[in-house]
Parts: sequence; C-alpha cells; structure tokens
Amino acid sequence: MQHAIILIHTAAGYNPELAAEQHRPMLRQFRSKIEALRLPVFASIAEPALKAILDEEWPGLEHLPPQTEIALIRRFFTEKQADHVAVFNGIWPLFDPSLMEKLFAIHTEYRADITYGENLPPGIAPYWVSPDLLESLAILEAPDDATASGLRAFVEKNINHFHAEVHYEEPDLRLFRLDFSLATARSLHETKALQQKLDSSAPYAGLKPAFDADPALLVSFPSYIELEFCSTAEYISDFSPLKAIPQQRQFLERRHLDTLLDFLAQGFGDTSVCAGGLGEPLEHPHCAEYLQLLLESPHVRYVFVETNGIYLEKIQHLAGHAQAKKLRVIIFLNSLERFSELSGAPQGLLEKVKNNTRNLVRAFREHGHNAQDLVYVQALKVNENETEIDALYALAEELGASFLLQKYNRYAGLLPERRVSDMTPLERFFCWHLRRDLFIRANGEVALCKQTVDPNKKTARGHLDQQSLVQIWESQRNDFVANYRESYPPYLPCAQCDEYFTFNF
Repeated sequence: MQHAIILIHTAAGYNPELAAEQHRPMLRQFRSKIEALRLPVFASIAEPALKAILDEEWPGLEHLPPQTEIALIRRFFTEKQADHVAVFNGIWPLFDPSLMEKLFAIHTEYRADITYGENLPPGIAPYWVSPDLLESLAILEAPDDATASGLRAFVEKNINHFHAEVHYEEPDLRLFRLDFSLATARSLHETKALQQKLDSSAPYAGLKPAFDADPALLVSFPSYIELEFCSTAEYISDFSPLKAIPQQRQFLERRHLDTLLDFLAQGFGDTSVCAGGLGEPLEHPHCAEYLQLLLESPHVRYVFVETNGIYLEKIQHLAGHAQAKKLRVIIFLNSLERFSELSGAPQGLLEKVKNNTRNLVRAFREHGHNAQDLVYVQALKVNENETEIDALYALAEELGASFLLQKYNRYAGLLPERRVSDMTPLERFFCWHLRRDLFIRANGEVALCKQTVDPNKKTARGHLDQQSLVQIWESQRNDFVANYRESYPPYLPCAQCDEYFTFNF
C-alpha cells in the first residue's frame, strides 16, 4: 500500500453517543487495527464530542476541518501527493484488514477510479480512490456539494461515468441488512454484541457462523411497530381479514399508547410506528391526538397511517405540525371502476377520498413539505385490478401523491389466493417480522405475529396490562431463533406464510 493515505471521515449527525466513556474500548480496537497498517492517517470529524475523545485516545492523529469527502480527497492528491486514499466513513471496530488488502489489490491491478465491496456491510472495509477519480468528476462537472451524501453513493448513481471496480465477497450477507458503521445507536449496540465473538483480523468470515450459533444476535429492539387504533371498520375492504373473521369493535386506550411510548424510550430512537392493523385508524375518536403524541416522541422515526382515506380530513391539520416530516400517509385505493365492490364503501365516497387526498397534499405543500415524500396512494397487486394499475398510477400523480403497488397478503391461507404473480423467494430464509416488528391490537393484546389475526386460534403473545413489552419482545426473540433454524412452533403459521420476506421501514 505504498503512497496510500487513510481518511477517517464523519459528516454531521454521526452518532454522538459513540463519545461516551463506555465505548472507548471500541475506539481503541479500531485505532489498533489502523495503526497496524502503518499508513498516514487523517481524520475529519464533524461531531465535537467524538473529536475530543479521539484526541485523548489517539494522540498524534492529524485532524482536518469538517469538509465533504471529495474536498478532502482533492487535498490529499494535490498537497500530499498520494496515489491512493482509503476512506473510512466512521469508527469501525469490526473493520476487516484482510478485505481492505484484497480491495487494494483489485484497485491497483485494474487501475480503477474507485473500488469497493458491493455486498459488504457498512463498517467492514473502506473504499479506495485514485487521482483518476478527479478527472471523471471533472468530466461530469460535479461540484463538491454533489457528493454531500457520500462519494461512493454519488458514484453508484452515476456508475457509467467512472471506472469502478465492484467486488463481491462470499458469503453474501446483504439479506441480513447489517450495519457496523456505528453511525446510529442501533449500529453501535449490534456491533458491540458481536465485538468479542469475531476474529479481529478477519471478522467478516466469522459473521455467518456467529449468527448460526446464536441467531438472537440479529435481534435487538423493534424497529417497526404496527399499532391498531381500531379493531374494525365501517367499510370493510374485500381484501381485509375482517371479511373472514368479524371483530368486536374496540378502540386503543390511551394507557396502552402510553405504555408503548415508555417502551420506545428504551430503544434506539429509530423505531417506526404504523397506525394500521385490521381496522380503520381514523375512525378512532382520538386518532389525531394519538398521532400527534407519536409525532412528538423523540424515539419515533416515522409515523405511518394506513387508511381508506374517507376520514382523512381529521388529520389534515397535522400537516402544520413541527414534526410533520415524520408522517407518512398511505391511502388504500384498489380500484376506480370497482371502488364500491372492492372497498366496501358506497361509490359516491370515491370522490371524497380523492378530494381528501388532494387537500392533504395541498396542506403539506403550504407548509413547505414535498407531499410526494409524505402521501401515497397504494393498490394491491391482485387479479381484480390488474387492468387498472396505469389509471391508479395516473390518479396518484394527478393528486400530487406517490404511488405504491403492494403485495397481496393471504394471511397464511385465511384469505383466498388473488395474487397476479408469486414473488416468494426460491430459497426460504428467516422472517423479517419476527426479527424486527411488533403488532399491538386495539384491545391491548400483542399478536404472536402480523399473520395471527384469527380469534378462533391462539393469536396473542401477551397483553399490555399483564406483561411488559420487554417480556413480550423476549418471547418473540425466542420464536425468531426457532424460525431462523427452520423450526416453526405449531402456534405460528410460518409454514404457510409468504409474508416473511416483506420488509417494513
């Protein structure tokens, strides 16, 4: 690695928690790995507290003012006469020196502008750049701020303009959605859990064996919680389980919402909450108040609302809330020609849904928001509306919303098969929902999983009045471990389920 320089770069917002005293061993592990490479090291750290800790833990580390990656790289190639720069976007205790060397060999052999591991999780190996990258950027006439989201991300969006060597490393762990960059509290927690279980010199090779031995390592804190405001609906969609299993009308009580908010305070501040479930959330008499409380929680990342759009005016004023950018409103609209038949509502209400959507979009725009990021018209991909998808897409554009085409859920055989196409993976893998989701019913029960909605069978993992959410989550963790090992408990519908591979944000 002659004439190479290491750049440790973090942008604004990089996890300030990393500067806490108890995390210093992670900084020390990273430092020891970097120093073993015997290359010049420079750091550009935007977080003052982290920079202060690095000054103590890494005396002699040369700090540069916070800048974009490309501005720093230009400086190294012009002022330092470097031939290559390895870019680390953070403090990476699980950094794999063996993979860094492999990437460097590829980079130099093929004289690439940039070289990176396509399927490597963040925090495992840096990417390499050479001076030729500057020529490619000049041809593109790309200003420094064009790469503000990261140089590699910019290259990937404009891949045809660069000589990029993209390495694929076995095993491919992209399915696991891992992140060891320490950029977030969740990444920090999950990295720390693995730190002592891996070979420091080649940690990547040890990841899959570690998960196979202890699948619970993949489960930390829920990152998506479905919260049923109302157990039923005035108008029942033809695609709803309520068609097959009518429910008693119940509304989520405030004390149960407060229990959830207290639980979220123990998490990582990145959990999304969806007002959804089987019923219509906006039929809850306090739906706007509940949504406002969720928006105001610093521990909630996004607040989703899944609605038929008939009562959308109840929450239009939330477009002016200080945290409105956290809101995501999804309006179910599966057909225009067969609206009444498929939605269960009178045909005349279709215009009301359109007007409500149009008004909500306008309200977001009036408060300076991009409504297409916040309002979505969603249709199921089913036989009944296959010829209407283009019309539904055009309507979403006309209303100023985005369009979503959603997979149909059979609820593990409870509902009839209506899929246009089968998107189930050829090879089975673990359930995303057991790993990261919770489903809280309107009566305070926590469902065994999102597929267990039949009241004639065992469906509840616990109740918010009887167990803590910590206890209930631990029970679900145990079921995830069994699911990972393809040992499905009889009370879960895993063997008949085709929702395991879907992912909620």
